[in-house]
Amino acid sequence: MDADLAFHITIAEASRNPLVMAVLKSLRNQISFAMDLSRKFSPSHQPQRKEAVEQEHRRVVEAIVRKDPIAAEAAMQFHIDMATVRLVGT
Repeated sequence: MDADLAFHITIAEASRNPLVMAVLKSLRNQISFAMDLSRKFSPSHQPQRKEAVEQEHRRVVEAIVRKDPIAAEAAMQFHIDMATVRLVGT
């Protein structure tokens, strides 16, 4: 398992939300496939892509550490939105 997928699994586990875990488990292969596609074929495969993803992950973690669920949700939604842009474009 790569670090990106491990990050998402760790966040889901930390949520202690059985629905989140069930959804992630059922979609794990598709999520992993999409992450691989994004890395290999998106126009943003340059080193800046990795830096952007790491920054998005940091924002999620920082919000969790601050115990700010609104900011954590917003950071994760931004990360998901940007992942979509990286995969399929605007």
